[in-house]
Amino acid sequence: DFVKIIVRILGALFWKQRCLIEMLAQPITDGPHETPNLVKRGIPFISVEAVMNNRLDFTRKRGFISSEYNDQCNKKYKPQLHDVYLVKSGSTVGKVAIVETNMVFNIWSPLAAMRVNEFNNAYFLYYLLQTDNLQDQIKKKSKGGTQPNLSMRILEKCITNSTNLKEETQIALILNKVDKLLLLQQRKL
Repeated sequence: DFVKIIVRILGALFWKQRCLIEMLAQPITDGPHETPNLVKRGIPFISVEAVMNNRLDFTRKRGFISSEYNDQCNKKYKPQLHDVYLVKSGSTVGKVAIVETNMVFNIWSPLAAMRVNEFNNAYFLYYLLQTDNLQDQIKKKSKGGTQPNLSMRILEKCITNSTNLKEETQIALILNKVDKLLLLQQRKL
């Protein structure tokens, strides 16, 4: 909550509004839509259950996929360090995580994958997606029903606040430090 308040205050003071897609190097994408054949050993395959506490928890992977299937998935999207994921379908729409590993893995379609362009900071986007402003837009734009679903094209049109790369990087570093301090305090408790 503290992080969200800081981002909201800074956004009101210094930033310009634009669509989320303007921060990205490419359109938002996702993983395969068909259910994969899982194997006993291979490439970790993750979905929404791996997004825990705004981190990717690989112990909660869906299972493993073969190298051949991973190669097929990579034609559409190949995970990369600092990609940002947002849960786009199911009861946990809006949950966010960032890739903090170079490990080879792949994702399933309920995760929207975002890669920032050279003018923006990935951690800044990661924190921005957690703000009340964007979370409210995400919830409102998710198609209702028993299984909420957010279109990637609609997500791209969400209105964000941003600044320049230097300031985004400084803000992300501060928020990352605050996150780590909060995590340490939670562990102590």
